Amino acid sequence: MNYPPSIAKTKAIEEYSKVLSAVPSCGLRRAMTKLKHGQYENINLDFIPTPANLAAMARAEAKVTIDDLTRLREKQATLRDLHDKPEPVSEEARARVRSMLGRFNANHEAHKAQQRGYVAPEPMSDEKAEYWRKIEAMKDAPEVTDEHQQFRNKINMETPEDRQEAAQ
Repeated sequence: MNYPPSIAKTKAIEEYSKVLSAVPSCGLRRAMTKLKHGQYENINLDFIPTPANLAAMARAEAKVTIDDLTRLREKQATLRDLHDKPEPVSEEARARVRSMLGRFNANHEAHKAQQRGYVAPEPMSDEKAEYWRKIEAMKDAPEVTDEHQQFRNKINMETPEDRQEAAQ
C-alpha cells in the first residue's frame, strides 16, 4: 500500500501520528487488520486511507469495545451500590421466613418418616372414633381377607381408647 498522493512521503509519519494520536489503539488495530484483508468496501486498496479517513474507520471499530466497557462500568457501579447498601429486613419479613422454614421442616420430616415406612397417625377425633366403633359392631363378612384384617388393625390402633390402653 502506498501513501495517498495528497500526503508528502517525508511528512507522512508526522501527519498520521498527529491525527491518530487521539484514536483508541484497539480500533486502529482492528481497522488496519480489516484493511489488510480487504474487508472494507469502496476503498482503493492500492493506497493507505488519508489520516482523517483512517481515524474515522478506527473510531468506528473501537465504538463497539467502548460501548461494552461503558456498559460493564455501569453494571459494576450498580452492583457496588447494591452491595454497599443492603436494605434492612423488617421483623415481619423475618417472621414470615421463619414460619415458612418451620412448615418446610415439618413437611420434610413427615416425608422422611413416610419414606422410612412409619407415619405417625394423626389423633382421631371423637366423631370419627364413634363412626369406626359403629362399623366394628356390624356383622362381619363371611370371609375376612388379610387386607381387611390389616385395615381393622390400623383402625384399632388409631382409636383413642385403644391407644390409651396400649400406653398403660
